[in-house]
Amino acid sequence: MDVPHARRVCDELELVLIGPEPDGPPLDALTWDCRSVVMSQSPGAGADAEWGDAVTVVFRRDDGGSGSREPRDPLPGSGQLRVAREL
Repeated sequence: MDVPHARRVCDELELVLIGPEPDGPPLDALTWDCRSVVMSQSPGAGADAEWGDAVTVVFRRDDGGSGSREPRDPLPGSGQLRVAREL
């Protein structure tokens, strides 16, 4: 999933998407050109989360090459507020 899509998912769940470096530049500054793909996230898919919790993502720039962008973990079922899917 690209970073803008991940941000929309987090916004819908009222979670905060942040980059891997808490003291580094904001995620928007690092991914402004919309060519970045989420490689991993913490907490992982299916983890319990509360409104306003942060989801940290590690990303890479998408160079337009081929490669799998499928989630590595299965999606969780419905239930309480959770990090709903692999970003």
